Amino acid sequence: KGILIQLPAYLKSIKSKSGVFIILWFKDSDGKIFRAPESYSLDGMTSWLESQSIVAKTNSGVKITPIVIDASIKPSASNL
Repeated sequence: KGILIQLPAYLKSIKSKSGVFIILWFKDSDGKIFRAPESYSLDGMTSWLESQSIVAKTNSGVKITPIVIDASIKPSASNL
């Protein structure tokens, strides 16, 4: 709902034609700490958000730039 309904409604209320939708990605590649969302990989989520931003522009006329920040836990450089 956020990228298709909530953000476009907010942008219209402040008379803006563009906005940014940011997702923090915590899912680690092993699924040991964070497993959700189970049906998406990082690349899959990024692609899905990009497609939803196109739908939002078509439906509401606002340009939404999706950004996914990879905040997953990575191996320490000292352990490599």
